[in-house]
Formats: sequence, structure tokens, C-alpha cells
Amino acid sequence: DGDKDEIEVKTEGILKDQGSPVSKREINELLKMERSMCKIYFEKIVDKKIKTGKATGFFCKIDNFPIKYGLFTNNHVLDENDIKVGKTINIEYNNEKKKIKIDEKRRTYTDKKLDYTCIELYESDNIKDYFEIDPILFKNKN
Repeated sequence: DGDKDEIEVKTEGILKDQGSPVSKREINELLKMERSMCKIYFEKIVDKKIKTGKATGFFCKIDNFPIKYGLFTNNHVLDENDIKVGKTINIEYNNEKKKIKIDEKRRTYTDKKLDYTCIELYESDNIKDYFEIDPILFKNKN
């Protein structure tokens, strides 16, 4: 009682610890993460057939990493074959569809064992406004 940063959450809302109140700060952090997410549309050849699908990706500004802005997803979504020079990555966020062309200068990283892929984003990709996730999540802890 009396804490203005706490709101009452009903069963149809966000639940935390079996229904305890969720702070405005926590809700704002979740909304930031949602604004940083996108859909990635992909095509894969499976059993000699083209399989299409969509998956989740997120935009992030990263400190102490070779690239400043990146699009992250899983390696099983976009692997080394999907991020070769000349390929195009189709994404959708905020009801906007974009194409990210992989060129000779765009840096990409992928690791099958760790199941991640990161694609460098340029200023010209016009996605910078969506980097809402706190970069401290990705700081080197060593």
C-alpha cells in the first residue's frame, strides 16, 4: 500500500510471483523489449523442398563487440548459408517490412553450437530507433 510505482494486476494482465503487483518500471522494460523485436521471414530447403517460415529476432546496441548495432536471432533460423554475401533477410517490425541485404562490408556472426546469429545493421537500414534493449545485458562479464 502507498507505493505509487506498483499497480494491481488481475489474472488477465501480467502475473509475477503468483499474481503479486508488477511495477511500472518492470512493465516499461518489457515494452522496450517488445519494441526491439521483429519477425524474420525465411526460406530453407528441407528434404529437397522449400520450407518457408517466420521466427523472432531482436535489435540491440552492443558495447564491447565488433559491431555497434545488430539483429540477433537463432542459428537454426538464419545459419551461415542464409547470411552469405548477396542474400537478403526479410524482416517486419512495427508493421513495417524491410529487407536487409548482406553485402561484402556487412559483418555477420553465427555459431551453430551456441545457436545464435548476429547481423550488423547500418545507419542506412533505418532501424536504429528500435534499439531499446539495455546494452548492459550484453556487456562482457570476464
